[in-house]
Amino acid sequence: MISLQIVLWIMVGVMISVILPVLRKSYPQVTAEAAKAFWQRLWETGRPYLVLGVGSLLTSLLILAGLANTGTQITTWHQALLLGYFADSTLQKLKPD
Repeated sequence: MISLQIVLWIMVGVMISVILPVLRKSYPQVTAEAAKAFWQRLWETGRPYLVLGVGSLLTSLLILAGLANTGTQITTWHQALLLGYFADSTLQKLKPD
């Protein structure tokens, strides 16, 4: 698998880890809520995570560089996806509330 594909799959894993909590928080509690209010709430909730999305690129590059340094190769897309998800998920658990 080429490095660009690995980076992209790691980014997808990080994005999944970031988007799932946003979607859970953004789901409207009242079914009669207007679509405009829902999208505004989604944007307000998701805006900080957009910055984390940019960080997913940096995370994927660091994972790729770290594995290359140890001589380990990522050979399949699902390895890259899981590495991205686990790396971001671990970092989220370590951050202070």
